[in-house]
Amino acid sequence: MDVLEGRNTTNSNAYEEIFQVAPQQSYNLSARGGNEAVKYSVNGEYLNQDGIVTPTNFKRYSFRANLDGQLTKRLAMRLNLNTAYTTNNDLVASGGSGGGEGIIGAASTWEYWYPLYNSNGSYFNGFGQDATNNVWNPLAIANEIKRRGEQIRTLGNLNTEYKFTEDLKLNVMLGAISTNSHYYSFIPKLDVFANVAEGTDERAGSLNWITETTLNYNKTISKHNISGLIGYTTQKQTNSSNFIRSRNYPNNLVYTLNATSNIIFQGNSNMLFYSHLYITLQKFRCSKQSTHMRIKMSRFKSKASSSVYLCKYFLFHFVCRCMLYYICYTLP
Repeated sequence: MDVLEGRNTTNSNAYEEIFQVAPQQSYNLSARGGNEAVKYSVNGEYLNQDGIVTPTNFKRYSFRANLDGQLTKRLAMRLNLNTAYTTNNDLVASGGSGGGEGIIGAASTWEYWYPLYNSNGSYFNGFGQDATNNVWNPLAIANEIKRRGEQIRTLGNLNTEYKFTEDLKLNVMLGAISTNSHYYSFIPKLDVFANVAEGTDERAGSLNWITETTLNYNKTISKHNISGLIGYTTQKQTNSSNFIRSRNYPNNLVYTLNATSNIIFQGNSNMLFYSHLYITLQKFRCSKQSTHMRIKMSRFKSKASSSVYLCKYFLFHFVCRCMLYYICYTLP
């Protein structure tokens, strides 16, 4: 009635308050050069992208480097490195039509004749006004609730090749991927939320590294081509994570969990290890026939659950292959 009779002239639009123009900034700087022995390429990038709902934002800092070098006549090296650091100011967009943190639902439900701020500058509380407006103040959600995530990810690998002769080469590869992430949230204790302060902190990390060493031999003699490969591979994957929640904050000034008590903690860690030895010999004669000899030994170990060792020796298969290889090799 106050609206119809002109006593309430409030005409608030929650959409206009929470939505924003979302500009994007991107900067890229690169350099490359070198000589016949060493060549390099480096690239750096900065990206800043605002979200259409305040205060969401995404930032990324990335760096990439490639280095190729012929260190000696016999030794060559190749190095690749990629790393990126990202930050993300987040919020809960969906839900909220019946109370809660979802900002889109709260803005959709907020009635035009209710202000978003009181006359003293505090947030207007929509609960209890009428049945159609029992939602959290969307501006309070946008300005007071903190949700932030950050992640750093690094990928690198190093390849080296050493030539004993033109036919015999040794290759060594080292590679690793590391990922570490951190996400926290904090809802302060405010009258507009009618709540107790609540916060979470979540961290996760993983490391995957691999090594591979191979000795390659490739020789052509007259009409025969002989090739051989001996290699050993080792790989390990480690994961860990923890999640902490608390609702016992002394005030709204310090929202990190080191200021609280009665913390709920959850965490896990696991490791996967794998190694593989392989030997392959091949001989091709006049493109009519090929013989293969292969020995395979594998070992698998999982620390998280159990340890299993697999070692397979195909003795009968190996003997037959050796006999076939000998017969084909000695034929005129």
